[in-house]
Order: sequence, then structure tokens, then C-alpha cells
Amino acid sequence: MPRNLRSHAAMLTLTVVLSACATTPAVVSQEQRTQFGRVRVSATDAAPKVAVSGPTPLGGVGGGVAGAGKGLGLSVVFGAACFVTLGYWLEPCIGVLATPYLIGRGIVEGAIKAIPESERRQYQAIIVNAAGETRNDALVRRVVEEGKRRSAVLLVDDESDTVAQIALVKLGLDTADIPSTESVWAISVPNVDPSLQLIAETQLRVIHVASNRLLFEKTYRHRGARAAKLAQWADIELDAFRAAREEAMDELARVLADDLFGEGPRSPEDGFDEP
Repeated sequence: MPRNLRSHAAMLTLTVVLSACATTPAVVSQEQRTQFGRVRVSATDAAPKVAVSGPTPLGGVGGGVAGAGKGLGLSVVFGAACFVTLGYWLEPCIGVLATPYLIGRGIVEGAIKAIPESERRQYQAIIVNAAGETRNDALVRRVVEEGKRRSAVLLVDDESDTVAQIALVKLGLDTADIPSTESVWAISVPNVDPSLQLIAETQLRVIHVASNRLLFEKTYRHRGARAAKLAQWADIELDAFRAAREEAMDELARVLADDLFGEGPRSPEDGFDEP
């Protein structure tokens, strides 16, 4: 086999890399911050959108369909690779011949590993209800506390130059990016019950009071470090979910305060990279 084809064959082992915990960094310059003047921090009334990804719906039937689709899709990729290399790359050509096996394996394992639809709905409802407990004013209180810790001038009345409107727009669970090294034959099996991470998204809008002009607008996103199955997130006590939610609120409040009031003192435990 030609050397370049061997290097392509090595790419059949896929590696996915994940940073442990990610939060959108602050971007406001000192010059921009000076334009804010006296800032009044306020919360919007809108409730956050709750989103829960995975597991595959419809239980074993859905898992089987997902498995068949994944097996067929992988076979198509094999066929394209075999065609482009004119058959010199042997592995994908063998993969084309293995199409019935890939589809059959995907159907069986997808159906076996899928969780029952009733349980999936029950777990999702638990997470939706828990996420619905979160309010924008809880995030605003944290931002105000961060401002006080940095000796910022915080106003609660109308005698302000600008209003900083903070809205928690999204909260839920999303499919985790877990570090893994798997062969193509292994990834032909559908992940019908994936590990999930808590995600949160908030929006900041700074409005000049006198002119009603928008001075600054930004969306901040946070992805927690913990990865667990939906059933584990939705356990009876919900300790893991609430702890991850509190961590997300703290991290978002810290970076919001960075943009509004300037960066405060940091420690390695804060979850941000050192400059």
C-alpha cells in the first residue's frame, strides 16, 4: 500500500478532544467600559429555554433505526474512500463488503442499548422541572456580588447612565464531547444513550439610558465539566444537576462581571485559563 494511503488508514482511529470546562471569555476593553458610566444591573422577565439532548427516542425501535442508519452511513463513507483510491486502500473496500454486518450490528446493539421511551420521557421531565427553578434574578444577584467584591459602583435606582440587562436564555443538557479513541468498527455502533453535560447560555445588553442606544450586546455560553447519563442526572435528589447548575451560574456571573466592571482577582480554582 502506498505510504500516503497508509497514513490515511491510520486516520481510521478517531480522537475527540475536550476541554474540561469552557466558558465564553470577557471581551470588553477598558475604553468601552468607561462609556458604560454608572451601571444599573437588572434581570429580564423571560424564563430560560430548557433543552435536553439524547437519548434516542422511541426506545428499542428508535435505537434500531439509529443503528441501521449509522451502519449504512459508514458503508457509504467506505464506498467513497474505496472509489477515490481506485481500490488501492484495501480497508474501506473491505468495509463496503461488510455493509450487511454493519447494518445488522447497528440494529441489534442500538435496540438493546436504548432506554425505554417511558423512562426517557420521565427523566427529561425531571430535568425540565429542575431547570425551570432557575430565575434570571439569581444570576443578577451573583453579578452584583461580584461587582461589590471588585468595589464597583452599583446602582439600584434610576440615577444611572446605563442599564445592564441580563437574561439566562438557555439551560439544559447537551451531548458530551468525551475524550475517546475508537476504531471505525467500534463507532459503527450507535450511541443511543450518550453522556450529557450541563450547558447554560446568558445574554448581556448594555443600554444607554438617555438615548436608549445599545452600547454592547453579547451571548455567553458555559459547558460544565461533568459528563453523565440522563438517568444519572435525573436521580431522585438531583444533587449532581443542581451542583452543576450552581457552578454554571457562578462562572457566568464572574465573566459577566469581568465585562461590566473589569477583571477581579483570579485563582486556578476559578475555572479560567491564566493570562
